[in-house]
Amino acid sequence: MKKSVMYLLACMIGIMLSAKANAAVTYTLFSEDWEDGTWTGFSNHPAANTGIVNVGETIYGAPPTGAAGTYMTSASDGSTKNGKIWPMWWGPGDVPSQSYLQIGSYGSSTGLSSQNLLGSTITFSFQSYVSSFDPPTGSTQLLAFAKFFNADFSYYYDWASTSINLALDPRDTWVSHTISVVTPGDAATAQFGFAANQNNWSGGALNVDNMVVSVPEPTSASLLGLGLAGLLATRLCRRS
Repeated sequence: MKKSVMYLLACMIGIMLSAKANAAVTYTLFSEDWEDGTWTGFSNHPAANTGIVNVGETIYGAPPTGAAGTYMTSASDGSTKNGKIWPMWWGPGDVPSQSYLQIGSYGSSTGLSSQNLLGSTITFSFQSYVSSFDPPTGSTQLLAFAKFFNADFSYYYDWASTSINLALDPRDTWVSHTISVVTPGDAATAQFGFAANQNNWSGGALNVDNMVVSVPEPTSASLLGLGLAGLLATRLCRRS
């Protein structure tokens, strides 16, 4: 009798664990499609020129390089608005313009740990559009980045952070990108965003849409453990 009950329990556990492993979902930390006409939820460093572009409109005057502007011909997802970021001003020297989602704040060590993100793989996906009406010139950097810092920003986890150069994207078409990073076990703050940095009179702008920052839930390691446990329980069940 006890043996039959044990086998029955093994069958039930196997089915439950296998279902749990197969039901893995992605938890969204942040998403933005700019359809509300704002950059709500973003932080800037040191400030940033950001705006909203309506598909099919021409926006001139940023940066002030004469005929430079942005003309959006289409959006692959059918949306009508997207975000735009461009250098703070046009001049000599380095001029950074960055806008990003920030998890955690200065002086706080609980930003990432409170959301159980330490050691987790975080995925940052988005679409970008570099227009031939407002292309990067000279040494302008058009970047998407994921960065990690400690609580007081005195340490930058360069080995865990990454960026991609969107200035290399083909012109006048939407391009989908995905960045995956693993959160350092002792990091306090994360930033996921975009930069349009000019140097020595260079210009250009970056258009972005459909930004999603997400984390698998449960983690792959947890799923592997659940799957193995489910397989073992199921095999015990079959032996009956």
